[in-house]
Parts: sequence; structure tokens; C-alpha cells
Amino acid sequence: MMKSAILLLVVGLTTLSAGQELETPSPPAPWDATYGSLLVVHADMPLYPGLAVAARQSGTVRVRVSIKEGVVVNATAESSAPPVLEQENALTWRFAHDATSTLTVTYVYELTKDESGDLQNPHIEMQLPTLVKIRARPVMPHRMDVK
Repeated sequence: MMKSAILLLVVGLTTLSAGQELETPSPPAPWDATYGSLLVVHADMPLYPGLAVAARQSGTVRVRVSIKEGVVVNATAESSAPPVLEQENALTWRFAHDATSTLTVTYVYELTKDESGDLQNPHIEMQLPTLVKIRARPVMPHRMDVK
């Protein structure tokens, strides 16, 4: 009796009413229609350079990236503030083996308003392949007592 009740429940859940169609969810629209087809298969984690955090530098950097057969062959800063290592990070990226393109990657470096007593891991948001946001907490300056 229990087996037939479970079978009826399963059949009831999988049977559609007459005239009812199974709805197939539509795929989400790519957030970037131009580069949405460039599949990033590897990217080293970008960091907020410690010197830039200490100097309280923030800003946006645009890097022009050239890809050939899935490999980044060139990365050149188009604009830079602060001067950090985005180009080296972009060179670590790997795309699907058939990807060949040129695109601009925007790195956004932000500092929070609250300070930390010591260096902490940043918050990293990657909307690949065209946007990387890195947010860090600045470190409180340490006062040195001199005698």
C-alpha cells in the first residue's frame, strides 16, 4: 500500500494537465552582450597592493587585453590610478581554447571608510571578463613613541 501511494505521488507530480506545457526557463541574458561569450577558465586572484592601501590610494584602472587561442598575449594599461599590478594579473587569465579577441578590463580599487588595526583580506568581486572590483580596509596608522 505504501509503495503504491509513493508511486501515485511521483506520477502525480510529473504528470501535466491536458493542454499545459512544460515551461523551460529562459537562460539569463549575459550581463555583457559584447564579451559574454568569452569564457574565463582560469584567473589568479587580484589583490589590493599593500603599498596602495597604506598610501590610501583608490581609483579605476583600465587594461586593454589581447587574447589569442585562449591565452592573454598582451595587457596594456590604458589608464592608471593607482599605479598597481593589474597588467600582471590580466596576464594570468586563461580563456576557452578557441577565444581570440581584444577587450578592456576595468579594475576598480576602493577603500572602506572604517579602518583596521592590521592588514586584512580584501573583498573581491569579479564580473568576468570585463570588471574586477577590489575593496579593502585601510590600516590605522601606528603611533611610535620615541624616547
